[in-house]
Amino acid sequence: MAAGLAVQLVRHLPGTDAVGSVLYAIAAVFSLRVVWPSRETPRPLAVAGVALALCVFVELAQLTGLPARVSQLRLVLGTTFAPVDLLWYAVGALGGAGAMVLVRRLRP
Repeated sequence: MAAGLAVQLVRHLPGTDAVGSVLYAIAAVFSLRVVWPSRETPRPLAVAGVALALCVFVELAQLTGLPARVSQLRLVLGTTFAPVDLLWYAVGALGGAGAMVLVRRLRP
């Protein structure tokens, strides 16, 4: 999450919006993994799918204008709908799922 916030410091550079969207989706995957209601380890693609759905929901919520009107929500939810962000969220969710697989394989 710190990396996503750090990207905000250089948001004037090209590509930072894409990087921020990917990191946002990865953070959603990892956050969901921590709170996933299951005794067994969840499937990475299931966690990624739910995280992607939440990211899409947040992006679509920007169309309502609510995040732009509530200052506490601006940084977390964003303010402007950008259809290309949906693609970057998918990339981030798959990257998060891949990281879950790697972590699982590296554990003894």
